[in-house]
Amino acid sequence: MVSALPTWPLDAVAARGNGGLLAKIQSTPGTIGYLEAGSGIAARLPEVSLTNKYGRTLNSEQAAAYNGIGAEEEGVLPEDPSADFGKVNLLDQRGEFTWPITLVTYIYVRMDLSFMPDPEERSLLIAFLKALYDPEFVDVCATNYGFTLAEGVSYDLAQRAITMLEENLGDTATPWTFEYKPQGIVGAGDYVISTTRMSLPQDERRFSIDSYNALREDYEALQKQVNLLIAGQAGMVVAVEDEVEFTEEEKVKITAGLVMGAVGVVIALIALILPFSHVHEMRC
Repeated sequence: MVSALPTWPLDAVAARGNGGLLAKIQSTPGTIGYLEAGSGIAARLPEVSLTNKYGRTLNSEQAAAYNGIGAEEEGVLPEDPSADFGKVNLLDQRGEFTWPITLVTYIYVRMDLSFMPDPEERSLLIAFLKALYDPEFVDVCATNYGFTLAEGVSYDLAQRAITMLEENLGDTATPWTFEYKPQGIVGAGDYVISTTRMSLPQDERRFSIDSYNALREDYEALQKQVNLLIAGQAGMVVAVEDEVEFTEEEKVKITAGLVMGAVGVVIALIALILPFSHVHEMRC
């Protein structure tokens, strides 16, 4: 069924993505599906075994246990990372424990990084590529999602590619470093990617909560002043009432006017407080 527009059998069930396919398999007894191995293993689905060219029948977990996922990369992957990968094919390779359905994830990067005018942006790209082979970052892909990490031939090939890119960085690019454990002063420096710092969304949420709490305190204080002003204005209406006779309608209008005036003062005070409160928080 490998084609741009396959003719599916009438009893085929449609599903979108790994998650959709997984849900269909779980909800339809007897269904056979084709999805990423880590997702199926994590969901405790029974896995179909395949017979490789050696003649051994095994599933992907058994193949991985005997290093059979990337065992036959040597001689298939080119030694030069800038070479042509068009003929690379890791499907159905030889080897006793080789898993027949093995694919490689590629990252294509231009060798000439001059299209990035900022030198620090170029070195940040290098830091990102290095992180993809750093156990501190990628081990979770193996433990939580069942991925097989690059090692041996594919790992060495990637490291050569990164070295070639670094040689094209130039002397003006500042290298980025990683802080895995707290390092006083150094960890807070420029060009340091730290796992101990808060992320930008976390910091923005903290700032929003602090600003809201400060504004709420200002509002409650102003509300008390409004209540006092309203009480005072009502007293004035009563005092004036002793000397001048007003109708009930006039009394309502006077009180409403005085209250609106007090509210207008409060709104003006809030308008003055907000910008200064914002600047203060930003400086902190």
